[in-house]
Amino acid sequence: MNQLESRFFRASRVPGALYRRVQTAQAVLPPLIVLVVVVYQLLVVRLDPTQTEFWAALLFYGIAGPLVTFFVLTWIATEVRERERAESDLRDLYSELSESHARLAAVQRVTRNVSEASDLESVLETAIASVAEAVGAKAGAIILESGVVRTFNLEELPLEVTDLEPLRVAVGVLDRPSSISSAKSRLSSSLRFADRFLGALHLYFVGMPRAESRELLEILVGEIAVAVDAASIRTRDLLTLFEVDKSIRAEINLERLLENVLTRIRERVRAEASAVYLADEDERLTLAWGRDVQGRVVRSSSEHGWTTGNLALESALQRLPLSVPNLERQPMLETAQGMVLIDQPDDPVLGGAKAAIALPMLTESELVGVIVLGHSQENAFDTRELPLLNLLASQVTLAVRNARAYLYSEEIAIFDERSRIAREIHDGIAQSLAFTAMKLDLSAKLLEKDPKRVLAELELAKTTLREQIKEVRRSIFALRPLDLERLGFMETVRQYTKDFGEQNNLKTTLELLGEPRLSPTNEAVMFRILQEALNNIAKHSRAKNATVTLQSYPNRTQLTVQDDGIGFDPSALTGRVTTAGGLGLSQMRERVEARGGQFEYASRKGNGTRVTAVLP
Repeated sequence: MNQLESRFFRASRVPGALYRRVQTAQAVLPPLIVLVVVVYQLLVVRLDPTQTEFWAALLFYGIAGPLVTFFVLTWIATEVRERERAESDLRDLYSELSESHARLAAVQRVTRNVSEASDLESVLETAIASVAEAVGAKAGAIILESGVVRTFNLEELPLEVTDLEPLRVAVGVLDRPSSISSAKSRLSSSLRFADRFLGALHLYFVGMPRAESRELLEILVGEIAVAVDAASIRTRDLLTLFEVDKSIRAEINLERLLENVLTRIRERVRAEASAVYLADEDERLTLAWGRDVQGRVVRSSSEHGWTTGNLALESALQRLPLSVPNLERQPMLETAQGMVLIDQPDDPVLGGAKAAIALPMLTESELVGVIVLGHSQENAFDTRELPLLNLLASQVTLAVRNARAYLYSEEIAIFDERSRIAREIHDGIAQSLAFTAMKLDLSAKLLEKDPKRVLAELELAKTTLREQIKEVRRSIFALRPLDLERLGFMETVRQYTKDFGEQNNLKTTLELLGEPRLSPTNEAVMFRILQEALNNIAKHSRAKNATVTLQSYPNRTQLTVQDDGIGFDPSALTGRVTTAGGLGLSQMRERVEARGGQFEYASRKGNGTRVTAVLP
């Protein structure tokens, strides 16, 4: 390439030189040949000009030779001219190819740089720097309609950068900058993708930008618009995944969880209708929660005569996502089993919808349910968003399984709690009452024989009954439900600690250090540990004072319950349940560690007891 370029440049220094030399030879050589022939005949051959031989030789050599020479040189001149024209065209072509190659290299460089950027802000920073370098601009700025701005070699942001109005209707504007004295011109271009206005790009030049720079900018702006749109989509997808994940983590109520997650998904793909059908053990679908195209919340109810939509049923049967761009034009869906009616008039969710998508919620071994999305306009959904929707469906699947597992664990916990209460009543209150009844029977028999002993037995029975009344009240207080969701975790802790002290004649002190940031499930576990720790103090410690400390750290919350009671020997613990309405220490540890936390206790006879629970 360099040798070819050098040769072209050497030829271009004197354009048409060879052709002009041939033309000179064409004008000079024929007369010169005639002159040579005359001199040769007169001086060498020494012919007499009056003789016939002289004129014959002169006519033959002086006319034929020059004519032949003239025509040969004419042919050579024509060939040389064509060759020079071809070389000139080739030079022009090479110059165009060189410029095209430079533009292509600049486009490739900018495209590669913006494609390697990881997020939207990195795309903007890379784009403005790469474009300014490619077109020879001194400085530049890029701004999106959302207000995100990135600059290159600009110490302060000119006002015209933030004004997007001139470029909403115009594609490009060449103007003089208003606030940068060192720049003589500003070239601005709008960023558009698929007829959507995304923002603007401004470049500042020391002089006037060349036509080639303006052409290159038009190409680069298109590439940048594609990159910005793709980065914006990635950002929205990540935000959607984050919001869905946050909704899943923050909610344990299944219906509210489904409503929150479906709202996020509906907003992301701009759907008007959405629903979740959940499958039972026999894979029969039931509408768990939904919203139709008119915004009305719908729930499964036999009294309304609602049935599961055919699109959801078919997606569950095929275990595949199904997209129907137009339910009016495509009311039937071709399947392996034949044609299936999709446009179902009494569908509780898709009634009135023209476009729909169904996403199966699958695990490795079972169908959990189906998500259905609908819109009142045809072709409203982009099939390129199916991978994101499938990922969101997987998250919803996990959330539903976790919620069901939580409900199942709650049922087990309720069953265990009932069994424990029954056992405590049998081992504690029932035996004490039986003991009291025996004492009363004995007192009745001894009433006439030994009145003094009867008084002693009645006093013992009265003391036992009072203790059992306290125990029953303590159990009722421990089992009294408190609405954590309505009152909030902090207020529930305050109220329970205060009421517990008053109920059990115990001075309780609450210290709150920081604002706890626990998940709803961890809040319930932490509150349960507080209940059991205080209940054990009232039951066993004979303490006068109890201190509850709730301290928050950046990634954990710590609960400490300290009393000044008689304490106990930790080595003597049996691990059995010890209180009515309470848990043994080993069971408290299991609950905390099951949530990824830490649990410990310390006690010594005569020095009280300290219980500590830490949850993330």
